[in-house]
Amino acid sequence: MDVASYLAAECGIADVVQLPKLEGDLTEIEGRIDHHAFEKILDEDLAAGKQPLIVIGVVGSTILGQNDMISKILEIRRNKHPFWLHIVGQAIAALTIKEPNSVLVHVLSQVDSMTMPLALWLGIPAAPVITLHRPVETHKATYREKLDTLPWWVASSYLTNKRITDIIENAFMLSKVMLKGLAALPQIEVVGMENPTEFANGVYKNRYTAPTALIFKYRYETVKKAAQAHKELSQKPEGELSHEATAQAEKVLQDELEYGDSLNSWLGQGLLSECQHLGIHMMELGGNYGTGFRFCPLEHSANLNSSVDHVQSFIRQLTDILKIVDSTVVARQKFAEFKEEFPSLTIVPIQKWAGVGAVCYIPSIVKETNASDWNGTQKQQISHLNEELVKALRSDDVAFSLGDCSAYGVCCVKFGMLSDPVDLADLVKVVAEKGREIENSPQYLDALADLIRQGIEAANKDLQLENDKRLQEEGVIRQLPLMGSLVNWFSPIDKEHQNIRGRSFNLKTGEMQSTDVLYKHKKSESLEKTPMTPIETPQAPHGFKTKPDVVPEEEGEDAAAAGKGQAKRGSTSGAEDEKPPTVTQPIANGGFSPNATPAAAAAANGKQ
Repeated sequence: MDVASYLAAECGIADVVQLPKLEGDLTEIEGRIDHHAFEKILDEDLAAGKQPLIVIGVVGSTILGQNDMISKILEIRRNKHPFWLHIVGQAIAALTIKEPNSVLVHVLSQVDSMTMPLALWLGIPAAPVITLHRPVETHKATYREKLDTLPWWVASSYLTNKRITDIIENAFMLSKVMLKGLAALPQIEVVGMENPTEFANGVYKNRYTAPTALIFKYRYETVKKAAQAHKELSQKPEGELSHEATAQAEKVLQDELEYGDSLNSWLGQGLLSECQHLGIHMMELGGNYGTGFRFCPLEHSANLNSSVDHVQSFIRQLTDILKIVDSTVVARQKFAEFKEEFPSLTIVPIQKWAGVGAVCYIPSIVKETNASDWNGTQKQQISHLNEELVKALRSDDVAFSLGDCSAYGVCCVKFGMLSDPVDLADLVKVVAEKGREIENSPQYLDALADLIRQGIEAANKDLQLENDKRLQEEGVIRQLPLMGSLVNWFSPIDKEHQNIRGRSFNLKTGEMQSTDVLYKHKKSESLEKTPMTPIETPQAPHGFKTKPDVVPEEEGEDAAAAGKGQAKRGSTSGAEDEKPPTVTQPIANGGFSPNATPAAAAAANGKQ
């Protein structure tokens, strides 16, 4: 409830000040009045001519059961300026027990008024809320105000003072037993208590009053380590601050917070249905505390008839289920290590899952592609294979379930809670072997064949569309036998638009692309290779034998003369070819080397 708007509407008080909170680790959840800041604000208001009217303090807050320092506020009132002090909270119920705390009685007897939700404590929902205040000389109760107390007169007459006291004392006894049971479990964190065991011992020795509300959760130490690392990075000077490291620490903290919340949610699913007589429920705490369990016997014990046996039964069930949570947390730390033995498995992030984690079986056709580069077809292949994998696994073991990895958009195999971390290695091995078996099965190969068939059909369709588009751009006249040649002679067609590019279907990616990409890739590879035979000394054609280097004298002279004549004619015609003529020996059976000039060939033929 917004106190400022409530007081403005009900009491006509427009100037409402929300007092600062005391600095502390629990400020993100629930705060207490900082009496030093309050004293400073009071001095400023008095200097400005403002008159303080009322201060509202809390004794036994709703979430953590904290108390404002009412004794300090009373001291400020005595020393500075009088004002009306009103008290609310669950701890006011401690005044009704047989032996209330003397300090509490001394402090609360000095306040001006207090509001007690007695109807909630006694399980009488129809009764109005009670506000007790010290007498005011100028105020006289109206007839209607007197009638408002009639339900309480009837209720108190029926319940009697003893029964009212027993109901409230039973609530405080339930809180004592619950605190002692939770303090004995090292895996449980009682929020707001640094040493629950010591505080529980003080409660049983009547040094402290039992807390009106208990907030507890699973103690996931990794969250505290991640929060401490993030805090240390954030407090570094600007020059030493690394934004990448801070962002990474923030991501790790958020991931660990989410997993811690998932563990507590799983605990709640197994416990809340079994402890309905205690009224325990989950709530969001805020900050780095995530979610937790709230137990407030004052609000539920009267309606639900809660007893000490219910609390003890809850502690036993909690102890048993914590063994499973501990085993799962230990196994999760070794999950990546066991997965490294199987390259076909990839750990994928998954949200709101309290189990060991999730893996994705990657088929060999997609293994070479990074997860961030998967396209739609590859994601479909991976999801289909993992769906079949989960179906096969769940027929033997219910520890597996199908998950959805939103980071990569694929289905995955989720590992559930484990009662023994030793079983994790065998479970990972089973997943890898079963996935390999499915990948090599005829059903999967048939699905892969269907994918290839669809790719071929898509390629044919693309080629047909491109051909129709080319014909439409060229026009009808170009398709006629005679007219087409004439039109092409006057207006030639660009070869780039005339040729129809082929289509290639990439089986790994499942994508259709033009063959230009493939040709360019092959061409670049061929240019990078060094030729095996130098261009200057080509080998003779296969299947022919060359004669010895001894050439007949007459034939050699004629060939040489013919070569000189050819060179002379080439020089007079403008030297179209700067390379000198090459004369090689004739090949058997009247053949010539590929490098022989036409003049040399003619001279040799004439000689023959």
